[in-house]
Amino acid sequence: MGVSGDQRKEEEPRVAGPKPDASMGTEQVGRLLARFALPVAAGLLITRFYILVDGMFVGQALGMAGVAATTIAMPFVTLLNALVMLIGDGGTAVVALRLGAGSREGAAHVLGNALVMLVGMSVLLGATVLWWAEPVLGLVGASGEVLAQAKTYLILTVLGTFALGFSLGIDTFLRAVGFPSRTLAVQIAGAVANIALDYAFVIVLGWGIVGAAAATVLGQVVCLVMTIAFLFKRDMPFRLRWRDLRPDAQLMGRIALLGMPSFIVRSSDAALNLLLNGLVVAYGAATILGGDDALAVSGAISRVSQFALVPAIGVAVGVRPLIGYNHGGGDAARVRAVVRRALAVGAGCLTVFWLVIELNPLLLMGLFGFTGVTAEFACWALRVTLFAMPVLMVRIMGTNYFQAIGCASKAILLTFCQQIVFLLPFVVAAPLVLPALTGVTPLAAVFWAQLASDILSTALTAILFFREPELRRSRKPLPK
Repeated sequence: MGVSGDQRKEEEPRVAGPKPDASMGTEQVGRLLARFALPVAAGLLITRFYILVDGMFVGQALGMAGVAATTIAMPFVTLLNALVMLIGDGGTAVVALRLGAGSREGAAHVLGNALVMLVGMSVLLGATVLWWAEPVLGLVGASGEVLAQAKTYLILTVLGTFALGFSLGIDTFLRAVGFPSRTLAVQIAGAVANIALDYAFVIVLGWGIVGAAAATVLGQVVCLVMTIAFLFKRDMPFRLRWRDLRPDAQLMGRIALLGMPSFIVRSSDAALNLLLNGLVVAYGAATILGGDDALAVSGAISRVSQFALVPAIGVAVGVRPLIGYNHGGGDAARVRAVVRRALAVGAGCLTVFWLVIELNPLLLMGLFGFTGVTAEFACWALRVTLFAMPVLMVRIMGTNYFQAIGCASKAILLTFCQQIVFLLPFVVAAPLVLPALTGVTPLAAVFWAQLASDILSTALTAILFFREPELRRSRKPLPK
């Protein structure tokens, strides 16, 4: 049974440690954005850079089969991430809201319950993935050498599920309580360890797919150790006690509800990637590329696009505690200022990345080991997939805004529409319709469908986001 709100209020004066970071409600917005968003963006850049480099190492060492194997295994790893971030993002949102309202004891109780949820979920999901890995990998098109390598990569990665939980789920609490630099330190340490071990295991020692998976797991262990050390430092604004680990069903439900948008994005990403992989293999087999090479191209583009979107995601995630804190304190003007600045910075960064990619996609695709007709097709597909990238900040910021203010229903609606209403029907229907209308191949139609989905989901987000009363000037203050 959980601790009641009244009990937490009575115990509040006895909690040791500094008060929550009040500067989130007073400091100049530009400085706050730099202090909170830059560490997040930098951490994500480093993490996604590792994912990008990992694919390049595998491509250089193992060729198309290696890239295809990690691509087909990646949706399962994404599903692990989805459940971890359900807890991490949901718990972070609740912590920010409670600290904004002055409840430190309540924030500690959130962290304790998040840890309990993480342990149970990591064990359950890890066991499930291990049991069903081979039949599902075969179902989505993996066979022969690709199936064997994908299964090995997935099993070794799942063995590090608990460490993954800490590195992706719990370190976000450090940012929510006003220590974004510590979250960055955790991410940097893990990514540096990953890249160094990846190079040593895959390139130097020649361990292939086993080395790539082992490097990932050991990098997450580094994150685990650092996160635990930071959580128990004396300057944390609350102290985690054994009683905070007592399950509170209502609180766990609240964490899950606010983390649901992140879960929907990542889990639907996993499901859609499984479907996309199957379509790419099937349609690619009817072209000069072949199924495995087409799958490798799709995987490389996914890694590049994830890396390119990092600045926008980093800014949006970084300002979530600021939005939640000021929303909880009833300061609509500061919420507007934070959102507008974040939109401008994120959109500017996306435009720069987009221009860099457009200037020389062949160089980028060549780093994955692509040559000849495969490299030519990869460059075309990359340009089509990322064509709408400069405007995607609206979609990214909109979803994070609704998550930050505790409006889970709108955040869930937007993520559901993005993945299920637009992307899923488009990638299924486009290869059946576009070839007859335009003459493009079914494989090319899959990439056009992804672009159309991005445009429509961004337009829907803009309609809901820019009509929010809090983001429009009003004489009425927010209710506290």
